[in-house]
Amino acid sequence: MTQSKVLLEQESEISWTDIIHLTPDSRGVNVRFRIFNRRARKQVTSKASGRKHEIAIIEIADSTARINLILWNYDIDLVENDDDYCLLNGYITLHDECMSLSKVRNGAIRKASKSIELMKDDIDMSRPFIWKPKRQTSRPSTSRTLNGSSGRHVRRYASRKSF
Repeated sequence: MTQSKVLLEQESEISWTDIIHLTPDSRGVNVRFRIFNRRARKQVTSKASGRKHEIAIIEIADSTARINLILWNYDIDLVENDDDYCLLNGYITLHDECMSLSKVRNGAIRKASKSIELMKDDIDMSRPFIWKPKRQTSRPSTSRTLNGSSGRHVRRYASRKSF
């Protein structure tokens, strides 16, 4: 079989994860995405070895949401704008409560065989605390005190109860 047929067969057997379903604990995820914005490359120096590395933060999206993808060194040259790709064996990193998607050492990035449809109003999963569920308030906004005045949480400040 040719290499393209092997890739198609392997791609149909893989379980894909939508970007909106990623959490800070996500490990070993497979994601299909489209690149729509590349930022400038940065050079960093490793504290442990002293080697210089190149890093690029790339905005990616699928039909559900978008997120930042962090690529290192040679992986940066593998991707181009407005193309569809597959990330095999990725993981989520948190920095300042913002999620980013990264590739593990034995992970792979390759061109996708299917095109990806993008939404117009997609959710940015790289925003701070987007992955945390909203807290529910235990008190209704229309509560009253015993004498009939509005409650302290409705007045937007904390005060002592008057008995």
